[in-house]
Amino acid sequence: MWRYEELFSQLKRALELTEQQECESAKELLEQVREQLDDDEEYKDLLGEWNLLMARMNFFDPDQAISYLQKARDMIDGRSKIVPFGTGFSMDVYGPFFTFLRTPGTADETGEKLEHMMELYDSLCGGTSRYDQLYQAQLAYYRGEFEKAKSLFLKAEGSAKKSGNLLDQICVAEYKTRIAFHMRDPVTWNQAFDFICGMQSHENRVLREIAACMKSQIRMSIGLLAGVPRWIRCGKFGAISEGKHYRMVEDRVSHSVFPIAWITYMEYLLYAGDFYSVINGADIAASLYGLNWMTLYDCYLNIYKASAWNALGNQERTVEYLREAVKILAPDGLWLFGAEFFPTLGENLLTELEPFGLSTLEEYRKFSKEYLGKLAIMRKMMTESVFREPLTEKEQTVARLAALGLKNEEIGGQLSISRNTVKYHLANVYKKLEISNRLELKEAMEAHKEYEFAYWTKIHEKEIS
Repeated sequence: MWRYEELFSQLKRALELTEQQECESAKELLEQVREQLDDDEEYKDLLGEWNLLMARMNFFDPDQAISYLQKARDMIDGRSKIVPFGTGFSMDVYGPFFTFLRTPGTADETGEKLEHMMELYDSLCGGTSRYDQLYQAQLAYYRGEFEKAKSLFLKAEGSAKKSGNLLDQICVAEYKTRIAFHMRDPVTWNQAFDFICGMQSHENRVLREIAACMKSQIRMSIGLLAGVPRWIRCGKFGAISEGKHYRMVEDRVSHSVFPIAWITYMEYLLYAGDFYSVINGADIAASLYGLNWMTLYDCYLNIYKASAWNALGNQERTVEYLREAVKILAPDGLWLFGAEFFPTLGENLLTELEPFGLSTLEEYRKFSKEYLGKLAIMRKMMTESVFREPLTEKEQTVARLAALGLKNEEIGGQLSISRNTVKYHLANVYKKLEISNRLELKEAMEAHKEYEFAYWTKIHEKEIS
């Protein structure tokens, strides 16, 4: 009996290691446990638990994960005794559409596998988020089926609220802003964006950091760079690579958020016009951190590099990297992912789509043209209410005076308030603008005043003929 209990404890420890992002250590421990597990009836349920944990370790490969889950389902009587009831499949699953889509032209097939995988996992652990709902919703969005996507995201949002999964709720909110953009629905856009802004003050670090990245990406998508946190703008993430896993070397950004933060950083560099840093950053992301092993990030890296080389006037390099991205996007009809980069790629994008047929070309032409027309609507709304986590009237006044160089005593004298009241207002301003000193305040106020339109919306706004 003692041996059974020892192996049970080791499996529990392996689960803890995966949740702490110690993936290599968890893998080694699971290998050691497997060597000790006998195939007789006494250890059947432990072998099932081992298969369940292996499925969690291999969730990026639906075929392999399904194989492990089927074995686990055959061996475990009822629910898992290792994985607590209601535990999600993986805390790393965000944007499952591109996470799981590894082979171009297999979006629908992959969706069926993903749904089967989640059904098996639900039967063992229950209460997991319905990633298959998010998958289908994202697929509909990228194919331009906005009404269908809206309906599916509402269902996914309901499931996420029911299970209390805030990570999924952030994911849904991000896509609601995208759909609202294309459907010209500022009210929904505001509601979803405000939810993301509110999540920046959540006690959970991962949720805070993901919300910061999502807020930055949404602002940049309509041509506004103001509001991107300094830690993203500078790319100071404090991580080094260990294969496809990352080890933090300082307390800057959590392991789970690192790939999203890196992509947001590169997007900032692109929109700010720092093209050589974009190219170098993409090479670092691929060679050092291995971000190009997931389809989403591979697409991003190739499109960012193509956009940068296009701005630098190197046609050969532009075509080289754009062609790699298009190979993934076109076979599944992912019109919007490519179309939204039309301002940085121009006619090069359409040229590379020609081999995929007239229908594909026309869809990209349609969405690209519409995208440029919609930019002005949302940008106007944002510039009219540029502080999305609004400063009060008093906070704005104090911030302007501080940005002009006035000391706290001088500000208090002008506004007839105490020095401590000035400090209180400034503390609120710093928190809302995500800054820490007066130099950053001056930069933030200048950025908001000028609205800091992104590079590509300045020089590439033109209709597709």
